Amino acid sequence: MKKKASAKKAKPKGKRKLKPPSKVERVWFSKDASGKIIRIGGYHYSDVYLGRMAIDGRKHRVAIKVFKQGQKLSNRKAKEYQRLINTLWKAGVMLPKMGMFKFPNGEWVQVSQLFGSTGKGSKIVNKSNLNIRSARGKAEAVEQIVKVANAGYTPIEDLVEPFRVGRKGSIPIDLDSIVNSRMEFGKRSAEVRASFVMEAVETVASSSSNAEYGRLCRIALKAANPGMRKALEKRIAK
Repeated sequence: MKKKASAKKAKPKGKRKLKPPSKVERVWFSKDASGKIIRIGGYHYSDVYLGRMAIDGRKHRVAIKVFKQGQKLSNRKAKEYQRLINTLWKAGVMLPKMGMFKFPNGEWVQVSQLFGSTGKGSKIVNKSNLNIRSARGKAEAVEQIVKVANAGYTPIEDLVEPFRVGRKGSIPIDLDSIVNSRMEFGKRSAEVRASFVMEAVETVASSSSNAEYGRLCRIALKAANPGMRKALEKRIAK
């Protein structure tokens, strides 16, 4: 069944810009030859399906993230997701194009650009736990995690996932744990956020040399704003 959806506008920055449409006409699920909607992934909180979005008369292939029964979003929580997306874009975090949409039945979903999640498989390695092999991917993961901390959010490690082709680096895409952390604990101090950053740096560099760990620490400091840099310097000095 085709479902209409309304969109929350955003003002993203960075290479993966999403120009807010004047009107989102429809969002709907793609189906296979048997009429069944096409599942292309899934996580602890949700299932992801292949879909379409119509903007100003043009149709775009998208991924539609449907939250599982026990994780259905209230209006308040959906707004927290959209607030996070907007804030991270403004902070320079390289999120994919994404936004929260509400179907007429009241169900909130997250719609994002598609990364090859078709019959050929996704270009992203889901649930990598920061098992990133390439130097570029490691550097991008650390930089994006620090930018999340700069924006005032707790940078939970599973935010970032690498591309299957190592040279393409990594991308922050999984927002669930960050939203849940904010709603449960509120805004945490720079010192607490710095501890999460350093845990992520240690995880990314776990199988690397001391020189590589030092390189990632320098990347973290360079990406940090003044408040986060001070907190990180205290952690690195210990």
